Amino acid sequence: MRVRLQRWPKKYPKAGGFCLFSKMLAASSIFCGRYLLDYGHYFFKKEDKKRLSVALVLSGGIGDIVTAIRYIHVLLAHTNAPVVVDVFSSQKPSDIAVLLGAAGLRWQVFPMHQFKNRLLYDIVIQLSVQFPVFFVSNQHKLDVLAPALSSYIAKARQWNKAHEAYLSVDNMFRAQYWCVLNKKTMLQAMDTPDLLNLSNVPPRFLQLPLESQNMLKRWNLQTRPFITVGYSVDQNNPSKLQNIRLYQHWPEVLRLLKKKYPSLYVVQLGGFPHHLDGVDLCLAGKTSFSELISLLGYSYCHLDNDSGFVHLRHFFSGKPSVVLFGCTSAQVKGHAENLNLVYRPCNMEVCEWLEGNTWWKTCPGNLGPNHCMGFKPQWLAEQIVASGFLDLF
Repeated sequence: MRVRLQRWPKKYPKAGGFCLFSKMLAASSIFCGRYLLDYGHYFFKKEDKKRLSVALVLSGGIGDIVTAIRYIHVLLAHTNAPVVVDVFSSQKPSDIAVLLGAAGLRWQVFPMHQFKNRLLYDIVIQLSVQFPVFFVSNQHKLDVLAPALSSYIAKARQWNKAHEAYLSVDNMFRAQYWCVLNKKTMLQAMDTPDLLNLSNVPPRFLQLPLESQNMLKRWNLQTRPFITVGYSVDQNNPSKLQNIRLYQHWPEVLRLLKKKYPSLYVVQLGGFPHHLDGVDLCLAGKTSFSELISLLGYSYCHLDNDSGFVHLRHFFSGKPSVVLFGCTSAQVKGHAENLNLVYRPCNMEVCEWLEGNTWWKTCPGNLGPNHCMGFKPQWLAEQIVASGFLDLF
């Protein structure tokens, strides 16, 4: 059979209806594609009737997030809840996946912007401030599969209702001050029903990467004792390198320490290549997240301000650090194995978040930049020597 191709009739505009239809088809395809990217992994898997679907929404710095993972780890073990968990994080998903893998957890991790609707999960646990907030969309399933977790969540929600003013990001300072008044660490304060005995859980619960020794070989550190010094705050915000919490006199402190310990070998860590005088090896901005963890884990001692590096080291190795506290509270964010040093001429126990989201660069007492990092290098070096942390050298 012969087919004859007809020309487009002249009485119909060539572009009109066809172009409009094409544009509508393209727009609908883009919309559907975007929808499937965001929601597809929910709708194309069968509902698990034997496990609770949980969304864990974590924001803050890497120190906040690793502490929150420790809390969730203890909570789920304590309640023996059968769960399948999706994690949504403000930090790099690949970094969070490393932390979860180190805890033996095989949870999926997504960027924060992909968390769209809490009704798609049986439970949502949100840790964006100091205290967890729980949303339950399938109470019957929770009661049947995990009665202990159901009871815990009910008590936590009662606490949240009575302390509603502490749950907003705008009231982060108030939440920190509540921890100070109630003598709680950041981890202990997350357990608002006070049932998990977090004061007695061992610090180390994360396993160092199996390839750590090979990573150290890259810099000839596998047999050499070394210490690390941190000079970084938030890799997602380069402007924070000029943070009022950063100690500016590490070069002088390192000079004094090397005078006392001639064999001292110092490795600098950080998110940005800002070289400090007195370090033997500057790896700032040159390591992967796994390499950073390995260096923190094998370091004989770590020197830093209150930062995420200190919390990572605490949970991966439990080895000592020398930590300088200024606008943050040593009582809330310090760890028992560390030498926690405080310099606070304004006599405020904590001023973190008092100035809102600019707390890291402004002083509420108008005492000038870096006033709360006014540790004298000679005094600081003497404190480090007296701690015995460097006796190996």
